[in-house]
Amino acid sequence: MQYLAEVKKQTRGLMGGNKIELKLLACQRNDQTWTPVPREELIPCENVTQFGEGALLIVTLGANQQVQGAPELAGARLVRVLQTYSRLLEKSKEQEEEIEQWKQSLTYQSQELARREMEMETRIEQLEDKEKEYDRLQQQRRQLEESWQNLRASQQSLEQKQNALQESLFLEGEQVAKMQDLLEQLSSSFTGGNFFREQLRQIKEAVHTQQHNFNYHWQQLEQSKAVVKSSVQEVNHQGEELQRRKEELQAEQASLEEAVRELQVKRHELENKQEASRLLSLHLETIDEVRANLTGTGLVADFGDDEHKVDIVALENMPLGELQQRVDELKKETANLLNFVNLQEEELTLQAESIKELEEKLNQLGEFERLSMETELADAQESMKMLDETLIGQRRNLRRQQKMLGQNLRILKRRQGTLEADNDPEIELEPILRRLAVQENKTKQERQKLDSEIQAIQNTIHKMQEIIEQTKPKRRAKEQELQELEQRFEKVKIRLTEVMSQVSFSEKTLQPLQDNLDEIRSSLETIENDPNSAQNANEAIAEIQSFIRRFLDKLEMASF
Repeated sequence: MQYLAEVKKQTRGLMGGNKIELKLLACQRNDQTWTPVPREELIPCENVTQFGEGALLIVTLGANQQVQGAPELAGARLVRVLQTYSRLLEKSKEQEEEIEQWKQSLTYQSQELARREMEMETRIEQLEDKEKEYDRLQQQRRQLEESWQNLRASQQSLEQKQNALQESLFLEGEQVAKMQDLLEQLSSSFTGGNFFREQLRQIKEAVHTQQHNFNYHWQQLEQSKAVVKSSVQEVNHQGEELQRRKEELQAEQASLEEAVRELQVKRHELENKQEASRLLSLHLETIDEVRANLTGTGLVADFGDDEHKVDIVALENMPLGELQQRVDELKKETANLLNFVNLQEEELTLQAESIKELEEKLNQLGEFERLSMETELADAQESMKMLDETLIGQRRNLRRQQKMLGQNLRILKRRQGTLEADNDPEIELEPILRRLAVQENKTKQERQKLDSEIQAIQNTIHKMQEIIEQTKPKRRAKEQELQELEQRFEKVKIRLTEVMSQVSFSEKTLQPLQDNLDEIRSSLETIENDPNSAQNANEAIAEIQSFIRRFLDKLEMASF
């Protein structure tokens, strides 16, 4: 059995030389773990004269407590142990620095998240306002449709009036023709007297009737012009309203695009926080791995493990034979458990090699062959993970079993009076375990906080997605409705232009007819004022006939 020992030299006397002994400090057990020797034990050794006082050596002692083989300096072995310990500390420090960086990043992201949430709440309020605006636009759309119907009714009314004008012009043509016949009779029988006056009276009545008809048309024309003017104002107003709705729809589209960008930012933020959570989980796994390396291999006792402590008082009072039998049973159980754990370790190694081979094959396969191989690789990784998790508990059970065996064996040897070559106190790494436990609790709290933030972001993303999905069909409906309104508005504008043209045409038709009628009336007044002048009367009648011919020509043109 190997021991860590310190060289002790004592002077025997003036002529006796030096007495060299080895002070046993720690003992290596069968499971390759080291435990300190509880009390000072000195072993004489004369073949280490080349080592100085206080040198640390690795020596092998036989059953008779005699040094076997050549001792070796313990420096290299201690350096390896310290290197392992340093690597653990360095790895833990690197992970702490990485976690601190992530904490700073998460702090910034939390602030950014709060700002984004405020912006999102503002955006949601804006969307709610848009909903209200949409209802208002629906009301305006109905008003526009009512205005369009009113304009359509006005158009129909103007068409009816135009038709009536055409009919009245036709009747007026008959009246003018009648006037022309009367004038011809007047011209052929212009001899003065009552017959002349009767013919002149009938012509004046025809002119008066014609003027009465014209007055009616002028009144209808003024009403039509007023309706057209009102319709133009209404169409202009609706055009402005339509343009405003276009701008509002464009603003809604911009808001929707901004909401989509905000959603992408949230998703990116969620990915970052999920990655941070994954790193924290990885850090926790590393802590478990370090603890397993420290506890699962038997280097130290379980931190805070009080459940499997041995009742030393009961063992001290137990009959020696019964204690010996108990120790033998524990040795047998420990050997069986050790054999089982070794087999599981070999199986874990084989599975790791198999996974490595599958990964190498997977990199060489094409797209179609990768599917089945990926499934096989995932199954192998899952199997290895389950075996590794099982081994963690098995290693811990083995260490506890070895600890119990060591305690029972120590008490047995003490009661038998033999040298205690093994002892339960182990290498003192409990401060590291405590530090790992503190770091683990701190990391778990950070991960829990991060998971809460992730959940909040996921809820926000879900709410944003619902709002966006609800907004899209409404926006599309608004676009469709706006297109329909634009088409209707264009039709109304075209029809209004036609109506305005008809009104203008009616005005241009009535005015020349009215002028001719005024001239006919003036000529009749001339004949009436000087009925005895045949020459003047004939000239006036000829002039009236000329006016009537022009009047008939214009009536004929207006009928087309």
